[in-house]
Amino acid sequence: MDYRFGIIGSGSWATALVKILTDNNQKVNWWIRNSPIIEQIKKRRHNPHYLSSAYFDVSLLSMSDDINKIIDESDILVLAVPSAYIKQVLTNVPASTLQNKKILSAIKGLVPQQDLLLNEFLLNEFNFPIENIYCRERKKQSHREKEQYEKQDSAEDFFKVEENGLEFLVNLTDYLDTGLFLDHRITRGMVRKEFAHKRVLNLFAYTGSFSVYAASGNAAEVTTVDLSKTYLEWAKIILS
Repeated sequence: MDYRFGIIGSGSWATALVKILTDNNQKVNWWIRNSPIIEQIKKRRHNPHYLSSAYFDVSLLSMSDDINKIIDESDILVLAVPSAYIKQVLTNVPASTLQNKKILSAIKGLVPQQDLLLNEFLLNEFNFPIENIYCRERKKQSHREKEQYEKQDSAEDFFKVEENGLEFLVNLTDYLDTGLFLDHRITRGMVRKEFAHKRVLNLFAYTGSFSVYAASGNAAEVTTVDLSKTYLEWAKIILS
């Protein structure tokens, strides 16, 4: 399934997410509060106020200051506005509009006045289906405690994502981490570019995303090592 992404927000975090998605040839519906900014992005291909050096393929962008239009035309919503403004941003959004959507939060902090996490806020204010809320908490623990890295659910709800023409499996339910670290994207690209015809040893490989990039860059040989049999099986599926 080709998911339609909707980005809610126009700050630096939202702009960075739009850049990543469009760089991977993903069409994006983008809610921007101020219509003059939309016109400037259409004309100059960058956000004039945030990350102005990041240029977009505007043919992949559908921008609007009508948040209900963006929500209606999207399957997955990425909320990327400051937590202090999320209630104001969603004020005119009917609860029914969100019912069949999946929501990813790029919001830090609590919703003010109510002191709620975003998932709690959506449940309280919009009766948002609990099964469509993905919440992960990384707790501070001693080096001896391993519970947060162990399996937390057994839904096995995997879905495919594409990055630079390569496919990976992501799981939002069963583990603390999803299977693919977004912040390693640039380094993975460097591996594909620099490791052609080399023998590659990927230690602490997790789900093997670096191995995938090395193989796609014509590495002579790729060896993938991890302590977890679960993650190695995950890597085998991605590499197959």
